[in-house]
Amino acid sequence: MMSPDDERPARVLRIENVSLPGDRVADLVTEGDPDSRAVAHHRVVDTIAMLERNGTITGAMALAAQEFARDFRAARFSGIKTSSLLKVDSTRGVDTAPGHEGARDRVLRDIDALGGLASPAARAIWHVVGLEESIREWAMTDTWQGKSLRYYAAQGVLVAALAVLSRLRRRA
Repeated sequence: MMSPDDERPARVLRIENVSLPGDRVADLVTEGDPDSRAVAHHRVVDTIAMLERNGTITGAMALAAQEFARDFRAARFSGIKTSSLLKVDSTRGVDTAPGHEGARDRVLRDIDALGGLASPAARAIWHVVGLEESIREWAMTDTWQGKSLRYYAAQGVLVAALAVLSRLRRRA
């Protein structure tokens, strides 16, 4: 047995995406524990719930995010990444099953109201709420005017976008 001074940090061996109930995706993380045994666990961060719990967003903003995420999944946008996001035509949309047009139209209406597909607010909602990426992941991988956003700036963009989204969803 190792003493606390001898403890080594767990080493990530593998990360793979897995599907969870409710159309959610998680990372299945396989790590080596201090005794060199492989340990697997799911890692999911509910960014919206965390922001609401911390008092950063209101309940109305969280509800609007949940509604947007539900419509996003129903519209089958979850497989569309950043480069494809700019190619979505609101008049043509993407191939969806019958009955999903309303969800697609609501998502595209919200994106347009947030400044269009190239605006930081729309991209924050698309990536963090729709694709369920963490704020940090979105900030590091997405750029605006050639630069990636810092975490707190990205969080501010998301919070402002959620405020607008909650007002849009209340009026609709």
